[in-house]
Amino acid sequence: MEKNIINENTIQYRILEKLDRVSYYTSAYLFHDNGQGILLDSGYYEMGDFIKKDLEEMNIELKYIVISHYHKDHAQGAIVFDTPIIGSDQYETNLEKCNANYKRTYRKPDILVDDKLTVKINTSRIEIYKTPGHTPCGLSVLINGDYLYVSDNLLEDTDHRIIIPYLDITANPYDHYKTMLLYDELSPKHLIFTHGPVKLNADLNYEFSERIYYLEQLIKSDFSIDLCECLIRDKKNYAMTAIHKINQRNAKKYVSAQPTSFFK
Repeated sequence: MEKNIINENTIQYRILEKLDRVSYYTSAYLFHDNGQGILLDSGYYEMGDFIKKDLEEMNIELKYIVISHYHKDHAQGAIVFDTPIIGSDQYETNLEKCNANYKRTYRKPDILVDDKLTVKINTSRIEIYKTPGHTPCGLSVLINGDYLYVSDNLLEDTDHRIIIPYLDITANPYDHYKTMLLYDELSPKHLIFTHGPVKLNADLNYEFSERIYYLEQLIKSDFSIDLCECLIRDKKNYAMTAIHKINQRNAKKYVSAQPTSFFK
């Protein structure tokens, strides 16, 4: 477990993981303001336990935990806290999957987001948006209009290669596409990844256009297009490209769902 100080208000807690020879970080983030804090995801159980002890040592009162979506690397650690959990109003399906597939019990959210929720951490403004994409229960967090926590809707490995958008079995590709457009509209200065770095003064055109292009081509093809036709650059510049076949399989049920005006 690494504790990485991003700035005077933001701490990253992360572990290094590897899948199919690709290395990536799994992170949770603490934003704090004058003794009050909000946790952006809680990581695995062991991460939650580490974070709780660290908060006690720093004497920070944790006001909320935002669970960006109910997968174990984001939600498992919340069980060690009594803090109110903020989650999407679409949380139930993935919560049931977590409880069925893993030994530990997952906490239900106490506060549900059906579109957007704004809370205060001392004097700081925290905007929590419903952003389905990787899963239907996705949430993203905008801190003081500058830092956008994108959870798993944007992914990157430790070699700074884009991991192509990953559609969970429950995910709707049209929602993922619309969430990317929302990110572009929000125009944050900095991006915070769960699986990836904190990007200060991020190149938003690069970050968003790559993913938008992939999703647009995938949808327009009725999810039958070859991977290389979905990519702006050569395939070697991307990681975990095998996800494309998973996306095609998971998205097939939406073939007949595309409105004729979707891209107009």
